[in-house]
Amino acid sequence: MELPIHRDITAYYEPLRRIIADWEIDPLFVTVIGVDVYGFPSSDSDFDLRGAFVRPSIEAAGPESPSDTLTRLCLVDGLDMDLVLHEIDKYVGMLAQGNGSILEEILSPLVLMGEETLAPLRELARGCITRRLYHHYNGFSRAQIAKLRDKDPKHIKTLLYIYRVLMTGIHVLETGELECNIRTLAERFPVEPLPDLISAKTEERSLLEAWDWPWHQRAIKGLQSRLSRAYKYSPLPNRPTVLDELDEYLAKVRARS
Repeated sequence: MELPIHRDITAYYEPLRRIIADWEIDPLFVTVIGVDVYGFPSSDSDFDLRGAFVRPSIEAAGPESPSDTLTRLCLVDGLDMDLVLHEIDKYVGMLAQGNGSILEEILSPLVLMGEETLAPLRELARGCITRRLYHHYNGFSRAQIAKLRDKDPKHIKTLLYIYRVLMTGIHVLETGELECNIRTLAERFPVEPLPDLISAKTEERSLLEAWDWPWHQRAIKGLQSRLSRAYKYSPLPNRPTVLDELDEYLAKVRARS
């Protein structure tokens, strides 16, 4: 789908790295997720950053050992930065359990830092692409549908999230390949209003003003039915095929830290 991109996230890499470097936690890796990966960033969009860290041993950390999940919120060039880091054991555990968000973070095409440490995990993550992902994408899409239905005003971003999540779920269950960019997905799942919705969102128009909810309901129900069929007939394994390799990865990461 040929539509203009209104933000080049790579132009913000250096200020983002400087902010993270000033933190007391040294991440193993950090990737960009959110609208920059999903294909509908606007110039005022938040920066959604995700990654992992190694918690030091109790002896090294003392009584102030950090929790399993750390967050940092701040402004970068006037825009919100939302950084979430999980301790590496927790992070890899969520990957093995079929957490689609973690899978999307690991396989994000936008790596802010720690590419050398992330690279072997990216390879292993492909062995965690299983039928379990259905539950993530089905649950996430239903939550977004409820949000759009029950809350006012209605936001374009929420509707785009619904389409993106359903399309990603269908695509990964049918092909074994993770694709998060709605522009790419729209070539396989043509939904007539998508170009206009993406253009409106990237041009910083946030509200759904004149829209045909019954039409979108039908389109969404069609994608939900296809997601269910993709799950039923998916050629993917039921469980990860790389559990031993994930344990080896964790041991190597801890040995280096």
